[in-house]
Amino acid sequence: MAKSNLNEKWVQAITFLEARILQEGDRAKDLRAARDIFNDIRAESDGLIRQGGGGTRPGTTRDGSAVTYYRVERLGAEDVLAEYRTKAKEPFRCTREIFDKVVEILTKSPKPMDFLDIFDVLRRELDDSIPDYRPRVCLRYLVARGLVTHARRRFERTGEPKDFERRVQSAWDNAKRQPWYPHSKS
Repeated sequence: MAKSNLNEKWVQAITFLEARILQEGDRAKDLRAARDIFNDIRAESDGLIRQGGGGTRPGTTRDGSAVTYYRVERLGAEDVLAEYRTKAKEPFRCTREIFDKVVEILTKSPKPMDFLDIFDVLRRELDDSIPDYRPRVCLRYLVARGLVTHARRRFERTGEPKDFERRVQSAWDNAKRQPWYPHSKS
């Protein structure tokens, strides 16, 4: 089988599992386990898959856009984290409520969490109709700031819970005062 076909089939399998997990919600424990096994196998065989080419440059999306900066803006009656990208006319935004809930989930988690597990908790505790890009904006910002690690499709806070919360609040406050550029040294 050609390497590019292997990668396409892998993406199809993971996409199928993730769609079923979203459909099944809390009843999807066996599907989550299967997805985690797939992800572990893929991570271990990542070198083989990469030989097939494709993929994106680090820091870019499939359309080639890259994050230029983040800032906290006032939108209506609330503060939002805005992610500005090179090819997007409008920024992606994450509300403070979603941002705080993602931080709370990561603070309480004793182990790394898959995005869909974080997303399930958000939908269950806040609103079932939350678009997935909002928590993704939050997670990308936290990863770019070095507050969260992202490996094997899982996210994990850095440091102890109280220290993590303090550093996250500081990052939010800094982005409220001035834009933060992910490729700068600050």
